[in-house]
Amino acid sequence: MHRPLTPAELVKSSGASPTTELKGARMPNYRRWYVPGGAFFFTVVTDHRRPILTTDLARRCLREAFDKTRTASPFSLVAIALLPDHLHTV
Repeated sequence: MHRPLTPAELVKSSGASPTTELKGARMPNYRRWYVPGGAFFFTVVTDHRRPILTTDLARRCLREAFDKTRTASPFSLVAIALLPDHLHTV
């Protein structure tokens, strides 16, 4: 069995750039409602919408990242929709 790749190795293998410029997309006045125990919906899009998320490698890395984050800051993952260039979660 192969060892899991680090996020940096995943980026390198995908050809994506390790950093992404927001190009004016900052939202300094964006308001977020926080409700303890509330549910949150969010979407993540790959750099330049590269279709890299549905490969076996990407799914393993995403699973590892969710597990590691959940260990550090517990949360429930209700649903995830994984598409080649973005994902939606609740």
